[in-house]
Amino acid sequence: VMKAQKCIVAVAARYSAVIGAAALLLIAAIAAMLVSSQVRRQRQEIGLLLAAGTPPELITALFVSGGAAVGALGGVSGCLLGLPLTKIAAASLVGGPLAVSGVTAAAVLAISVLVGALAAFVPARRASRLEAAQALRKD
Repeated sequence: VMKAQKCIVAVAARYSAVIGAAALLLIAAIAAMLVSSQVRRQRQEIGLLLAAGTPPELITALFVSGGAAVGALGGVSGCLLGLPLTKIAAASLVGGPLAVSGVTAAAVLAISVLVGALAAFVPARRASRLEAAQALRKD
């Protein structure tokens, strides 16, 4: 019985790693789409900032920090929903509790912030490279 339970836990760990990687890619894609959409909506404001002499690095940092905030929000909500669901799933699959350490939760949060920031970097960099006159024009 113990051998069967260990096998089930090993299979569940493999599947959870695949699901986690897919979720990470999904989070990165959503964060990138959110930042790209925000850049398009705020194109004229970016043009005003550039015309006023704001350094492109500051504009990049502004959007990257927004992406990191989206990642943090996703990480916190994922931890808040994931921890109770992990206990429920472990009770039904393994028949006992499955401990999730604080280090694991902190790592998930850190990874989600990092993914959000990295996903926002490309659209943020593109926004900071706009020409002020081009950004101020209405298309």
